Amino acid sequence: MKDQLGLAGKTVLVLGGGQGNGEATCIRFADAGANVAIVDLDIGLAEKVAADVRSRGVKAVALTGDVRQPAECARLMEETARHLSVPDCLITIIGQATMKPILDLTQEDIERDLDINLRFFVYASQAFARALIAAGKGGTIAGLSSVDGIFGSPVHAAYGFAKAGLISYIKSAATEWADHGIRVNCVAPGAIVTPRVPDSEARQQVMHNSMIPLRRSGQPSEIAGALLFLSSDLSSYVTGQTLPVDGGWTAGNYFNAQRSTQGMVMDNGKKF
Repeated sequence: MKDQLGLAGKTVLVLGGGQGNGEATCIRFADAGANVAIVDLDIGLAEKVAADVRSRGVKAVALTGDVRQPAECARLMEETARHLSVPDCLITIIGQATMKPILDLTQEDIERDLDINLRFFVYASQAFARALIAAGKGGTIAGLSSVDGIFGSPVHAAYGFAKAGLISYIKSAATEWADHGIRVNCVAPGAIVTPRVPDSEARQQVMHNSMIPLRRSGQPSEIAGALLFLSSDLSSYVTGQTLPVDGGWTAGNYFNAQRSTQGMVMDNGKKF
């Protein structure tokens, strides 16, 4: 299977690799034979994942940096090249959502959600593409958008329109960089259980009974599998695409699901 993936010996740079979807992705790439650079704001988390990656017989380095800054993105590319090699694959697993109605959103809220859900991806992909072009080789970029970038996203609109912008951006980047052998895609997760988003009983009931045809939340390993596919030779003719990994959420009757959950009380006591 490693031969079919074509990732053995390649270098993968994972932004946001310290836990949850990021940690699962680092492990999945290590099992495919890739060397991994793990970036996280918490260097302790990155070091822990790096140790796990090394235990699987490949190389790893733990790095930290603020990817909202273009200069930091360029530095992380250089650090990865110095410790491992010029990265062949860029994976981005970073994001956050401000939970407020639209009329309550402040300029600070909007700027923060744009920075951490869209702008950083532009800066990181620019730095990655420049590094690849200078090295004269192709590569792949696979980021995380969200089903909230496909649907509307009431009560967290800034997150939704930032993720929608990412979906649009990958189409432009994929078109511009195709001649350089750089493929650009993204995954749109649905309800995924992570340390930051636990699978509470209330959330389970809504997801399973109303919104998701597969009637369960997803696991980080399932996001990691999609990112591995989009970075591997198995997807060699795929670029500029968004792959929903959502248990069928975007394929189902979302309108009726929304109607069925009107007035639902969230874990924090507020209504959805």
